[in-house]
Amino acid sequence: MHCYRDLRITSHAFDESGIIDFVETFAQSTLGWSLPQGKSREYAALCGVPSCCLIHEPTTLPKAALHLTLYEAKRGANGVYMPNIIPLDCSSIASPEYNGIALRFARELRLRARQEDISIRVTLSKSELRLRDIIGGKVAWRLFQRYIGLFHESGHPNDLARLDAFICALSRYSKRWFDLDAFEFLLREELRWSEAMALRCRTRVGIGLDVLAASKKFSPK
Repeated sequence: MHCYRDLRITSHAFDESGIIDFVETFAQSTLGWSLPQGKSREYAALCGVPSCCLIHEPTTLPKAALHLTLYEAKRGANGVYMPNIIPLDCSSIASPEYNGIALRFARELRLRARQEDISIRVTLSKSELRLRDIIGGKVAWRLFQRYIGLFHESGHPNDLARLDAFICALSRYSKRWFDLDAFEFLLREELRWSEAMALRCRTRVGIGLDVLAASKKFSPK
């Protein structure tokens, strides 16, 4: 499954304002990039948290605006992420071009950080997703493999029990958000399931996760 890549910049040494300052300095002093200061300030004011936008000047890739804003990083790190890349000379941008701009930004920002001994980390998500990428954790993956390896299409109570075990493992052990849309798509694309079967599985997983999430917060009155 081809997808648009997510980009995150984290640091234990700098807060989010420091990360944004470094990105803005990079944009102002690196060939092929620029900083629209007025637009960047407007975007930061709109977000209400440390944020900025910078311009990727056209090369073999289109001219586009990259936006960066705060997100809650894990394990005490400070972080910003890229919610979008917006084309400036055309109405839309295809995923290969989007990902190409994101990759160029990541590579050049990492290079600048190494040159200046700046302690930041730039991470990019994969451009190709598989089921293993969205099903986090060894337990959940093992139980999913057990479910699909037997008679998942039968609707027998034992098969539903195996699916429910997978759902419970997702709820208990997976720390990441579970993308139901991607899950349903990949059941069809990767496993060659029918649309009806993929939708039925996605629906039960979605309802199960919602019920288990409600159970964690449940308090009788």
